[in-house]
Amino acid sequence: MGTRNGYIVDYCTQAGLPEPTFEGKWGGLAVIFTKQKGAKPWETTDGSTKKVSEKSGQKSGQKGGQKGSQKKITERQKEILEIMAINPKISRFELSEQLKINQSAIQKHIERLKEMKVLKRIGSAKGGYWEVIS
Repeated sequence: MGTRNGYIVDYCTQAGLPEPTFEGKWGGLAVIFTKQKGAKPWETTDGSTKKVSEKSGQKSGQKGGQKGSQKKITERQKEILEIMAINPKISRFELSEQLKINQSAIQKHIERLKEMKVLKRIGSAKGGYWEVIS
């Protein structure tokens, strides 16, 4: 362990995963991990988990057909999630300043992300933090 590439890269290599990408974003460092080339984020190699995913996918597909199309995460919402993953204690005001959009727009995006169950608030409004759920 601890070759010139560092521990993170070593662990990924040992697990048979591609090397992570390191990017400087929003005044911080983002480390982007991928499962394997071409794999979808929701796909898994664990048989039992895959079965659960397939069943829930069928149910949500049926519900989606009855209620309308499934909501998708927009590019702006992906940006918000990336920023929150780097800085979980970021405020709506700081997000609006960083993304140069109104706080009310930030609030609407946050509400949609919470409805989609990809974002969760832990703790109080002032002392809590954001949890990005993959």
